[in-house]
Amino acid sequence: MNTSQRPTLHFISVLILIITTTIFYSCNKGKAKEKQDENSEKPLALPVHVVDTSDAETIKNYIGTIEGKVNVEVRPQVEGILEEIYVDEGTFVTKGQKLFKIDASAYQEVLNNSIANQNVAKAKLENAKLEIDRLKPLVSNEVISEVRLKSAKSDYDVAKASLDQATAAVRSAQINQGFTIITAPVSGYIGRIPKRIGNLVSKGDKEPLTVLSDVQDVYVYFSMNESDFLYFSKLKIKEDSLNGIKRNNNALNFPDATLILADGEEYTSKGVVDAINGQVDRTTGAM
Repeated sequence: MNTSQRPTLHFISVLILIITTTIFYSCNKGKAKEKQDENSEKPLALPVHVVDTSDAETIKNYIGTIEGKVNVEVRPQVEGILEEIYVDEGTFVTKGQKLFKIDASAYQEVLNNSIANQNVAKAKLENAKLEIDRLKPLVSNEVISEVRLKSAKSDYDVAKASLDQATAAVRSAQINQGFTIITAPVSGYIGRIPKRIGNLVSKGDKEPLTVLSDVQDVYVYFSMNESDFLYFSKLKIKEDSLNGIKRNNNALNFPDATLILADGEEYTSKGVVDAINGQVDRTTGAM
């Protein structure tokens, strides 16, 4: 072989090697792309959970204070020495029943004096009437002037006003004397009695004689924040709408309440929210 042809053969060998390498790389690239396409078409396996629908209750707990429907502070209307206590603490009393007695001797004397003044006023009125009856014929016969009769009538009016004033004083004295017997304003249970027989009592005392409670119906007072208030009110409206219940616009749209006693037991009867304070406490945001 001619030596002038060797470079040409070498060039051809190199060219063949490059073409072969290129073809091999292209084949490998195509296989990788096919494998990637196969992996992308395969679905990804994920865990599946079945969700069931059911009703759920939202319960909120609030601390409340229980008070009777009627809580009456029994206080004396007059000042005096406590003379009698007719009831015991914790007993049930009916309206009008005697509870306490205050020494009435001073008020009896005031009443007696008022009655005496009333009798004096009655006598003066009677004298004034007799004077008018005596002067009328004299004026008619022109024995005396009519001025005397007018003066007598004026005295009669004064005597009548004095009698009215004395009668009012008697009634006031009778009322004060009646206040010495303290009766139950309502039916209920007697609370603590801090005073004892012999103590001085008056209507200015800091403590009442007792507290009378009617616990046939009780109120529970509690506070909730504004967001809870809006939640429960809207929830009740939604429930009534689903049940086809038409409510009065003035009715309180609140669910029933359950009372949990101090020992953890549930009170047998359900309660209803029947009154809401229209003001929100600015410091706590509660109502």
